[in-house]
Amino acid sequence: MAANAATLTHHLSLFSDNNIRIDNAALALIMAKELAFLNRTIQMITLIANRYNEEQEDLVWGHDDYYSSDGSDGSDGEEDLEYGGGVALQRSQSHDNPYTPPAAAAAARQSRNPLATTFLIASGRIMKRFNELCELAGTNVILVNAMTTRDQPHSSAANLEKQLATQSLVVSDIFLHFGKFDAHHRDPVVITFLELRDISVYACKIMSMFAFSNLFRLTAGTDFDIYQPDDAIFTQGRDYCLPRRQEEEEVAAAILA
Repeated sequence: MAANAATLTHHLSLFSDNNIRIDNAALALIMAKELAFLNRTIQMITLIANRYNEEQEDLVWGHDDYYSSDGSDGSDGEEDLEYGGGVALQRSQSHDNPYTPPAAAAAARQSRNPLATTFLIASGRIMKRFNELCELAGTNVILVNAMTTRDQPHSSAANLEKQLATQSLVVSDIFLHFGKFDAHHRDPVVITFLELRDISVYACKIMSMFAFSNLFRLTAGTDFDIYQPDDAIFTQGRDYCLPRRQEEEEVAAAILA
């Protein structure tokens, strides 16, 4: 009886272990693909934030009265975006005093447009959180980047092969990492997905503000100019890989038509 009980316990243990392995494999694949989507979104956020900041600096160059008389841009920056987002869009510079003293004007030139500053801070913050998320999931941002980037002048086939190979490495890393936690100690896995959710919500908030501010135009000439303000970030059935040349030509033909 003791031998039979031991055998039964052994089989039950194997069954439980197999269930955990299947769960970990599915969760690793989901996490890898969501990291790829989120990484591309954050790259787009960074591009727009930097281009918008450069555009605003070009616009205000030489206009000393653009800033307030005390040389301050009056922005609370990242707090606006972190806790609701809409406030930052409503901020404007004070022009109660049209004259800016030379000293204040010189200091003001070192400042940026408050909304541009908000976006720069937000892009830096979300990138930092994303890097930490990759580590939390047991992989690294370099591998995640390789899943969604193309090397020049490699062919589409070579780049696709590289992306798929890197995807396998990322999935493997995450699977092995999740495998460290048994059925009774899954909190680290749950926390990883909760952080993925929170960063994704933050990214959606930034993208919405870009749409409200008509900043998608700043992606012109880049790999991101196929996106439109009304595109959902993680839906529409888009593959997370960069569009191939044929797809780009089809999009261009559809626009011209």
